[in-house]
Amino acid sequence: MNYKTRSSAIKRHILVILLFIVLTVITTYPLAGHLNNWVHDGADPYFITWTLAWDVHAFQENITNIFNANIFYPNENTLAYSEHIIGTAVLAWPIIALTSNPILAYNLVTLLFFVLAAYCMYLFLYYLTRNSAVSIIGAIIFGFNPFRVVHFSQIHLQVIFFFPLILLILHKLVNSKKNRNFIYLIIAYISLGYMSSHYFLMMAIVIATFIIFYFAAIKKRFPERQFVVKFILSLLVVFLAVFPVLYPYLLVHDEGGYVRSYGLVEYYSPDIVDYLAFSPSIAEIIGNPNTMEKVLYTGFTVVMLFIVSIYYLIKRRLQDQKTIHIAVLYLLIGAICFLLSFGVLVNFSNTDTGIAGPYVLLYKFVPGFDGMRALGRFFVVVLLSMSVIIGLGLNQLFKKIKKRYLYGGALILISSLLMLEFLWIPPFQPIPYHEVLVDEEVPEVYRWLADQEGDPVILELPLDSNIVKTAEYIYMSTYHWKKMFNGYSGFFPENFLELEDDIMHNFTSPETQSRVSGYGINYVIVHFDVQSEFIMQTTPEELNQLPSLELIEQFGNDYVYQLK
Repeated sequence: MNYKTRSSAIKRHILVILLFIVLTVITTYPLAGHLNNWVHDGADPYFITWTLAWDVHAFQENITNIFNANIFYPNENTLAYSEHIIGTAVLAWPIIALTSNPILAYNLVTLLFFVLAAYCMYLFLYYLTRNSAVSIIGAIIFGFNPFRVVHFSQIHLQVIFFFPLILLILHKLVNSKKNRNFIYLIIAYISLGYMSSHYFLMMAIVIATFIIFYFAAIKKRFPERQFVVKFILSLLVVFLAVFPVLYPYLLVHDEGGYVRSYGLVEYYSPDIVDYLAFSPSIAEIIGNPNTMEKVLYTGFTVVMLFIVSIYYLIKRRLQDQKTIHIAVLYLLIGAICFLLSFGVLVNFSNTDTGIAGPYVLLYKFVPGFDGMRALGRFFVVVLLSMSVIIGLGLNQLFKKIKKRYLYGGALILISSLLMLEFLWIPPFQPIPYHEVLVDEEVPEVYRWLADQEGDPVILELPLDSNIVKTAEYIYMSTYHWKKMFNGYSGFFPENFLELEDDIMHNFTSPETQSRVSGYGINYVIVHFDVQSEFIMQTTPEELNQLPSLELIEQFGNDYVYQLK
């Protein structure tokens, strides 16, 4: 590549990245102007922010104890009750170190992942097609689809850029077999393992399908021994590198019973009807989906582009066998993940009994898969497959366009239709946000806690308000890092649920007070301004009369009691 060609390529990449930054700002509007104290509505943003902050706190204090987080005391390995996102915390670390604001870090990293998803898909499609226009279209489909907005607050589900990135590496690997490509695969897959265990497991399915189909159906021969040895060694290195963050999940699985039941998996996983509801207008007619985890909107534009691309690829199948092989590969990958997304049973709707799906084999025989709950997340691979097919089909179609203005017009028209539909699809646009208390705005009780010496354990009440308030307790602990009985996560230990029920319904009884004390809890903080049944039935005067509690501080409606 000469200087002029390299300079032109660099300019093209800069313009593409700038385009994706602009589209990210538009898609997430008006978050860019409130990065330091706005988050998406719901409980998850508080929890994810806490997770990032806890990881960074552990990096600085004692990284070997990172999985023994400060929630759900006295349980151990509590970080493994949900995604640890340690790899993402590495990116957030400099921001938190410089600003002491985990909300800012959370928002900046989320926006970065939006840009990366589109850009990595662009790189992947450009490698397959050498066509910038269709690569941009495919990148918009993959990077800015409604799935991103549905899971906006779940940062571990925003690292979808690893799918096109690792597939790009795999294509280069089987084509050149250079050692550096094995190294790239190792680095990328390890990074994914430290950012999202869900996608780490899903990627194993994608990699296995790719390698088997490529050599069985495209090359039609067994790979060379040297390639097999290097590939197996690469996967072994990945496993050994990721095992330290997988092991706590095995402990929680064996000791705490962290297993998703068939019923729970089916409740959160989509049915065939959910896929048919690819637009809100259709969803309104058929009454599906009935949970957010089952929302699989692609929009009319993507569906029509996919149908046209399939038709055109079939029509041109004899002219370009290489393209057809790649198209079939990604149809297969998409079809497998489509079937796995239904969970243990493939149902047409939530009213029929269904039939056993292939996921039941993974659930029963492959460690880790019985801990996954919402299998609709396999949709991200289905969407990637559709994006690849659309890119390949449009590439063949665009070759017929000779006039430059028509070529550019087609790109602008299709991209505009996609973004307009993605931005129009309710109820996810505009994205709902709310303001979060940061820095000096944090309630005084938490700043008081931060000044307390030693390692006291706290219990915050009420427990029966709502999950957002519970998650807010966890977020506020980033300002004091004391151990807490309270917790919010993807899994709740049985001992926590038992005592939580007693506290909510019979807190003032001597038996419950004894159990609370037996847990090693030192401070009970009661927020009397929070709406809940517990607060309606409890008064400060009543708690002051309990022999086991002593009021030691009061900050407005926040009362701090010490257990005697």
